[in-house]
Amino acid sequence: MDFHTEKNRDLKHVPKLTGNAPQRAQRADADAAQLARDIRHYDVNQIWGRLNRWAETSPTRLLAAAVHLAAMAQPRVPGWCDDLGGTIGLHPDYDPARHRAADPNTPHAPAKMGKHDQAIIDLAGKGVHDNAIARQLGLSRRTVNRIRGAYGLPDRSHERVARRDAEIAKLNAAGNGPAVIAAAVGVSLSTVERALRRLADAAERDRAAEGAEPAA
Repeated sequence: MDFHTEKNRDLKHVPKLTGNAPQRAQRADADAAQLARDIRHYDVNQIWGRLNRWAETSPTRLLAAAVHLAAMAQPRVPGWCDDLGGTIGLHPDYDPARHRAADPNTPHAPAKMGKHDQAIIDLAGKGVHDNAIARQLGLSRRTVNRIRGAYGLPDRSHERVARRDAEIAKLNAAGNGPAVIAAAVGVSLSTVERALRRLADAAERDRAAEGAEPAA
């Protein structure tokens, strides 16, 4: 397909936009940045759910975020999603233990398994995070991280942090101070303070994004 044919085809499908360009740009920039961050830390099903919600409730919001994500990309460097095991890792039905580690032809897998490789594959495939695997096998976290990554398996540590942050947020909303929360959750005071800062930053981004919602 030549350039002009493709251009004319695309122009026929330009959506009707609401609000104004600065509003849409501000919202899309925040959405794109949040997606790029959350894709590395959230359950991928949540990301798909968020995008589908946008598609159902505000299709132009989804389109604008996609445009901003494309503008952030650097075509001359490897795809950022390679860190996630390739684009297959973005699918909610992706099972890393089944699709990658079990495949002897995967380019990510070492040519020969090491002493602890299979144990790490099994535990990571069950959703166990790196720190717990390291403690269970008597290895350093760096070693577990390196071996797990070689097989394209994701680190589940973010899920543990997300659950802990949710517990901290609940206790904080109930009026408990950082010291009380730290004792209740079983973590250090500095951990609670960092979590509260993360939660406050996320809430501020959400408020800023809501303020940029285009007019209907």
